Amino acid sequence: MTRRIAVLTIALAPCLAPQTQEFRFRKEQAVYVVAVQGASRDLNVTSADLGLERSAKDQFKREKKFKLAKTLGDADFVFFILIDGSSRDFDEVALVVLPLDYLEHGQSLDSLRARAVWQEASHLKRGRHAALAGATIGLSVIFDRPSVSKGLVKKFHQDVGLR
Repeated sequence: MTRRIAVLTIALAPCLAPQTQEFRFRKEQAVYVVAVQGASRDLNVTSADLGLERSAKDQFKREKKFKLAKTLGDADFVFFILIDGSSRDFDEVALVVLPLDYLEHGQSLDSLRARAVWQEASHLKRGRHAALAGATIGLSVIFDRPSVSKGLVKKFHQDVGLR
């Protein structure tokens, strides 16, 4: 009897698992880049970070693997970056989601993570970086906000195998 229940449970497990779409990255697909800043999982209280967005877009251009989409409707996928600069350090999370998932679940970081076809996180210690840069390059560097978004874009390209 126990053996039959176990077999039945195993047979039903694939039916109960969440359905995930198979998405394959290909060269020349269109990417829509979104970058926001905030310290909440509720993405309705974040603000756009156009500098970070520009940095990520510039790296996509340098990589020459994907086209930049001007609108969400033109995109094959969304490269979403959230930066939390509220503490002494910077924490960045990058997710790749499908446009429909971004539209339907873009208010919650947890919901986007659950639907992500790729994700990565980074951490940058701001204090030490700024002090070292200020000592070697000049004081103006201390006020520039460093970002690892370029590294996240590079890591994305490595992980999807389009190098």
